[in-house]
Amino acid sequence: MKTGRLLLTAIFLACVSPAFALESVGVAVQVRTEGAASDGGGPADTQKRSLAITLTNRTREDLGGLTVKWAIFASDLKSGDTAKAGSGELKSSLAAAASETVQSQTATMKYTPRHTETVTHKNQVNNGNNRGKNRQQSVKIVDAKGDRYRGWGVQVLRGGAVVGAAYSTPELKTRM
Repeated sequence: MKTGRLLLTAIFLACVSPAFALESVGVAVQVRTEGAASDGGGPADTQKRSLAITLTNRTREDLGGLTVKWAIFASDLKSGDTAKAGSGELKSSLAAAASETVQSQTATMKYTPRHTETVTHKNQVNNGNNRGKNRQQSVKIVDAKGDRYRGWGVQVLRGGAVVGAAYSTPELKTRM
C-alpha cells in the first residue's frame, strides 16, 4: 500500500514540477511612451516605446542568474509583416518572495499614415488670368508607409529554461 502511494506521489510531482517551474517568476509589464507622439513635420509620426518589467519571485528560494529577454514589435504598414523594432537581454536575481523592476531600452518606430494631398492642376484656358483663380484641384491618396508599434514580449530564463513570460498578444510568443 505504501509503495502504491509513493509511486502515485512520484508521478504527481513529476507532472507538477514543470508547471511549477514555469510559474516561479511572475512577469508584469508596463509600456512607457517617451517624447512627443509626432515630429510635427507633416503627417509623419514617431513612436518611442520602452518597457518597465516587474519580476516577482513566487517561490521561497532565492533565484539567481535570471536572464530577462524582451522585445518590442512593429508592423510594416505596406506589407503587414511584424518584426522586432527593439530587443535585448537584462540580468537579474530575485530574493525569495521579492520583486524587482527592470527597464528596457527605448525602441523608435517611424511611420506615415494613409492620408490625402491636394494637387493643383493648371487650367488650359485661363483667359489671361494668371492669379490661380481658375486652377482645378484634386485629391491624391498617399498610402501608409513605415513601421508602427504592434506589441511586446518578455521571457524570463533560468539555466536556459523559461520560468516566466508575458506577451501583449499571444501570436507574438512565436516571434521571440
